[in-house]
Amino acid sequence: MTIRAVPRARPDIRSGELLALLAGIFRSGRAAGPEAVSEFERAFARYLGAAGAVAFTSCRAAIYSSLIALELRPGDEVILPAYAYAADAEMVAAAGLKPVFADVVLGTANVDPEDAARKITSRTRVIFPTHMNGIPADLDALGALARERGLRLIEDCARACGLRSGGRMVGTRDIGVFSLGYGKNFDILGGGLAVSSDEAFLNRLRGLQSGFRPMPRRSLALRVAKGFVQKAVNEPHLFRFTLLPVLKARKRDGTRRFAGLVQPTTRPAALPAGFRTRLSGPQAAQGLRFLARIEAHNLSRRRNAAALEAALSGLPGLFHFRSPSGSERLYFNLGSGRRAELQRFLYRHGIDAESDSAADLTRSPAFGAAAPGTDYPRARELDGKVFYLPNHPALSDGDLARIIVLTREFCGREGAERGPG
Repeated sequence: MTIRAVPRARPDIRSGELLALLAGIFRSGRAAGPEAVSEFERAFARYLGAAGAVAFTSCRAAIYSSLIALELRPGDEVILPAYAYAADAEMVAAAGLKPVFADVVLGTANVDPEDAARKITSRTRVIFPTHMNGIPADLDALGALARERGLRLIEDCARACGLRSGGRMVGTRDIGVFSLGYGKNFDILGGGLAVSSDEAFLNRLRGLQSGFRPMPRRSLALRVAKGFVQKAVNEPHLFRFTLLPVLKARKRDGTRRFAGLVQPTTRPAALPAGFRTRLSGPQAAQGLRFLARIEAHNLSRRRNAAALEAALSGLPGLFHFRSPSGSERLYFNLGSGRRAELQRFLYRHGIDAESDSAADLTRSPAFGAAAPGTDYPRARELDGKVFYLPNHPALSDGDLARIIVLTREFCGREGAERGPG
């Protein structure tokens, strides 16, 4: 048995940086206070080519506050992809607005602009696409649609920080929201950002923070402790004995009882107190450090994704997601009608293949059943079939070779069924 295993997500934060964050808990002054946050906001906006950015303690808080800052009326409609993460629709509902779903495109898992256009009514105010798993949505079509109908465009860039599409950074057409936590390609132990070049919107967003409190030292200490744990359990020689057995047990018994250990829970009963807490200065300082290397990290992810795509394309039983022409890609996910069986096979050989947490939201009772006669065939085709293969800057050539050999071995077995597309 090979001791080294291959985790899907390996935190891009260094041990020395975790120690610096730990030291920041007890430090006062510019590096630990709001000045560091303001400096990080300015630097992040410059990196993207936007007028400004506003930092929050989570992406959910950034989404919720952005919707409030748009000053919409209760019951106004927001169009979202039917296949997506629940957080966006949850924050739309929490802001007193109505989520309306549009079907997705199979080849990208992103919202279909044509179906989005069909879902627009006199109450529609926002189009809210997700750049699913680091593959850009069709921003040319969605941006044109928003301008034509006088709508706002909010881009969910949680897994797409630094991604370019059509020569521009995603998140800069109108409003972009970013996640800065575990499993994302920009990790400062949690946090979120809203980015825009609409100065009036940015001023309203900053005004909402006037009553926000500083992050308690205890909260930052817990984040740092969690960061040490996440880094440790995802080290290749420890992963086999820490997180991998949990993933294997989940897949073996077919339940969700270990879900909270590997992905966040959804649908909070009430808005967390952290929604009214400021991002900490030490985290902002880490954000400034990470901005210096995100381009190199994203380049590594793109090269890994290209290598995996070239080696696995055309295998029976898999369907692929590809970036549109002129767009980049960060993560590497696939779909299979035999997802659970393939995952069990890869787990046995030390390869993480965690399920995508996105789902067909039109089936969720939390958002109401789809209207009679309304169909979302492509969202339902993806539901329960998508999973990730490891793709992060720490992957070695040997790791990539193992992933490719094992995936090809499984798909080459007699009786493997073909997926759509």
